Amino acid sequence: MTTVGILTLSAMDHDSRVKKEIQSLRDMRLNIMAVSVGSREKESGFHSFSHPARRFLMPGISGLVLHCRFIICVIRNLFGVDIIHCNDLNTLPAGALLKILSLGRIKVVYDAHEFESNQIPHQSWWSIRTLRFLESVLIRFADAVITVSDGIAREYAKLYAIEKPALVMNCPPYQDIEKKDRFRERFGICADASIFLYQGGVSAGRGIERMLDAFSVLNDPKHVLVVMGYGPLVGLVEIYATKNCNIHYHPAVAPEGLLEYTASADCGLCLIEDSCFSYRYCSPNKLFEYIMAGLPVLVSNIEGLKSIVNDTGVGGVVDDESIDGLVKSIKDFKNKDSQSFLTNVRLASKTYCWEVQDKTLHAVYQRVLAKS
Repeated sequence: MTTVGILTLSAMDHDSRVKKEIQSLRDMRLNIMAVSVGSREKESGFHSFSHPARRFLMPGISGLVLHCRFIICVIRNLFGVDIIHCNDLNTLPAGALLKILSLGRIKVVYDAHEFESNQIPHQSWWSIRTLRFLESVLIRFADAVITVSDGIAREYAKLYAIEKPALVMNCPPYQDIEKKDRFRERFGICADASIFLYQGGVSAGRGIERMLDAFSVLNDPKHVLVVMGYGPLVGLVEIYATKNCNIHYHPAVAPEGLLEYTASADCGLCLIEDSCFSYRYCSPNKLFEYIMAGLPVLVSNIEGLKSIVNDTGVGGVVDDESIDGLVKSIKDFKNKDSQSFLTNVRLASKTYCWEVQDKTLHAVYQRVLAKS
């Protein structure tokens, strides 16, 4: 049986994309082994590695030593696999080295979850150039390249003079989600209010501060913001929540119950800032989670988001990035034809689901297997 080695420097337990890909590969009757960080997986062939580095480079010698330990762990445990699936740039050195040591027997699938060389807002020029050089060398070892948005795929094809990477978006499995009222029940929100939801990482670059300022300016119990998640800006959200009756904070919930909460809102907010290439071309999980939960969306005017929204008609785009512009977009959005949005959302949920993305992943692996 063909064996695939999965590499990830994130905790596999919390990486929905990796878990979905593993199940898809098992459906192809492929044997799976893995090396990840901090995973609680107890399956045979799954190895957890204690490694705090989440990016390819950490400052100083200690980061290099830790990464070398990871590569040694990979070689020791996965040298016998047939295909190595490298999630993100930080695992690609191990995959390339396995291919070299096996004299090309092991095939490499490179799965770029971000625009890997520029995924941090306000990243330094030196860091971008260094990572881009490393990626330009290592990507030559890949027998197939996968990424998460069409914009990133197009840029990679131009940047590295390679065939356009296959597009496998991180969409949830198709589900028929029942409408709930969890937020109204928890926060005492009136029935005729519109609940605008932000879910995900509560951190810089996600438009959190602008959302808070806009709903603070509105100061209207008929326009309610719920922020659900965790991250460094939770304290700021809680401060605004104590001062404004139309702003609420909800802690993150378990992934398996997430969409029930999502469906309790009326509109999903995705106001990511154009502060790095990865954000510019992003198609984030939350966008597809909103759609799957039946919510129309309001998104920022960046390529990755507006192209999906404009193509599907599932919501609106905030053209004016100012606080006043966002306030106007929120008011206008509430007055638009919600039934048309909801019809388009239902149609889009059948396209932006894992069952569709899974077909592309299968096709990629069939091509790689044919090379073996």
